[in-house]
Amino acid sequence: MSTFSEHLRDRSDETLVTLMLRRPDLANPTPTTLASLAARATSRASTERALSHLDAFAIQVLEAAVAMDGLGRPVTAESVAAALDAPVPDVVRVLVVVTDLALLWHPRAGAPDLRPAPGLADALGPYPGGLGPVVPADVPADPDDTVWLSRLLAEAPTGAREVLAALTWGPPVGHTPADRTSTSARAASWLVERGLLIAQDAHTVVLPRHVGLALRGGRTHRVALVEPPRPDGPPP
Repeated sequence: MSTFSEHLRDRSDETLVTLMLRRPDLANPTPTTLASLAARATSRASTERALSHLDAFAIQVLEAAVAMDGLGRPVTAESVAAALDAPVPDVVRVLVVVTDLALLWHPRAGAPDLRPAPGLADALGPYPGGLGPVVPADVPADPDDTVWLSRLLAEAPTGAREVLAALTWGPPVGHTPADRTSTSARAASWLVERGLLIAQDAHTVVLPRHVGLALRGGRTHRVALVEPPRPDGPPP
């Protein structure tokens, strides 16, 4: 598996020209080496500048890729389309754009899998698609296996499902009631004890990413914004 710098080194002259035409900040001042180009392309400022020119659906595609990559799941056109519940051709169209921009890249030549560029996850924020942090020790080996979740929730006390429902589609962070005897507080404690929530401090809990995805049925976003919004009312 190559590194991001090696990936840029393996790009053709044509695709490097395309990259710098679409991200002109990378060419000014002129990078002296491909290593310096890679460092500039993965900087926070340059990454955010590239993101600012993308539409909402492209951002969703990148968030889905980051969310799945963080869990060690393959990122392909098909897996991203499934996570977004979006048509594969629409996802492919976006992937062509974001790979040209070097926001996603192929770690192996000719392989369909993709990786987020270094720095992309930080630029998108800590909760891609409203999903929480990764807790590696608790991530199930089979991402499609949700039996463990159903088995745990079958024994859930009153209020536990409501707590999860409030955090499922984000933001994944919640505050527990000051009254420790309340139904919500007892439910949150039960969920923390079973790893369905993570206690960040005495009053804050967060929904782990793999739990959020399981509760969402494997989807990273509630609605895929494939089509641009159309305003209501008659045209001017």
